[in-house]
Amino acid sequence: MKKLFLSILVLTLIIPSILAIQSASYQVGGADPEVLKIELLSYDPSPIQPGTDFTATFRVKNLGYPKITNFYFQFVDDFPLTTNTEKIKLPDLTIGKTYTLTHDFHVDSIAETSFNLDFQYEGSFSDEIISESFTIPLETLDRNIAFDRVTVKPERIAPGESAEVTLTLQNSAPVTLTDIDIKLNFSEPFSPIKTTNERRITSLAPNGKSSVTFNVQVSPDADIDSYSLPLEITFYDTNENKFTKSLKLGLVVYSESEYELNLEESDPLIRGTSPTVTISLSDIGTSDIKFLSMELSSTDKYIVTSNPRIYLGNLEPDDFETAEYTIFLKNCYFRCPEEIPLTFRLSYKDNFNKQILDEKSLVIRTYSKREAKKFGLSVTKRSYTALYILILVILAYMTIKEYRKVKDLPKAIKTAIKKFILGILRFVVSIFRHLRWRYIKRVPRKLRVFLIKLR
Repeated sequence: MKKLFLSILVLTLIIPSILAIQSASYQVGGADPEVLKIELLSYDPSPIQPGTDFTATFRVKNLGYPKITNFYFQFVDDFPLTTNTEKIKLPDLTIGKTYTLTHDFHVDSIAETSFNLDFQYEGSFSDEIISESFTIPLETLDRNIAFDRVTVKPERIAPGESAEVTLTLQNSAPVTLTDIDIKLNFSEPFSPIKTTNERRITSLAPNGKSSVTFNVQVSPDADIDSYSLPLEITFYDTNENKFTKSLKLGLVVYSESEYELNLEESDPLIRGTSPTVTISLSDIGTSDIKFLSMELSSTDKYIVTSNPRIYLGNLEPDDFETAEYTIFLKNCYFRCPEEIPLTFRLSYKDNFNKQILDEKSLVIRTYSKREAKKFGLSVTKRSYTALYILILVILAYMTIKEYRKVKDLPKAIKTAIKKFILGILRFVVSIFRHLRWRYIKRVPRKLRVFLIKLR
């Protein structure tokens, strides 16, 4: 009797536990996570991009239901996904068994954010259809047009000149782009020639390329500089969505520095002498010449005796500066060249601060002393300073001598000057006395009479 009572007591305790386990193996209206586990293992390709197809792999595992039968899966066709929505029958699964399921999807090309992959399933574990979803990240692709190449011929445009600007565009989006309008907004000193400032490409397939060309004219008075022009591109994708892209196109206006050397003025260029020459350097181009230094180099024809290197500073177009040098022109006695080159070395920077070193020659005409005398170019300068000093010394001596006699300075000066002049005249008369030419015989007598009258 006791054994029967104990058996009934044990059964009373065990049966509720068994019933509790069965009720936990599934739940009405949804799958108990302790019974069924559904995982999204992977999707390929990864990451997923708009306008592409991918394959998702799922794993279904029976965790606690004795045997799952009548097991069906169905994927939901909802934006941005499209897929086959037919029911998929899975095999029966006993406890601990798994099944791997793959399915294909397509992502709409205008998808922009992460999306939900929705699905439904049903089976013997539940009397209802259960809905669940997985969130899948999306790597959005910009509908973008990239510049494959920008060509400017010539690369540097001189003021007053024209150039061809060719833009090669590439569609980097996964869809075809249409009605591509390219607008180049011109401003001073640029203007379009022969054509307008707009171009159109009808369509461009993914990774496709197409080129457009603009003809550009630069104003003659344009400054040497780099410029940027606004470039606007508008286009549409296959869903008629409009996109706009704003860029800057860089153009360079440049011309090489041009200058001219001239012999501004000089002493007569006679071989064997040391004339001073003034050289002018003029900016005859459209570019600035900055931080200009000019050096005159000695050669076998001449030697620079002054400072050979002179700093001239900055020159603007149509401006000039001068430099003065003293040179010794070497003597030449046989087969002497009439013209010799003066060799200059110049150092300066252009508008873009590029250092430029240049060498240039200026030909000058030189003369022998005989030629200089023939053409009236003699530079022999007679100095009368010594004569003046000698006269002053003589006058001073005679004044002192007279002052000692008369003790009157003004009278002494007057007498000294008078005697000095008379002495010179006597000297001239004495010279004429020794001359025997007939036409000057009477000159001494006349001078003597003139001197007597002066007394």
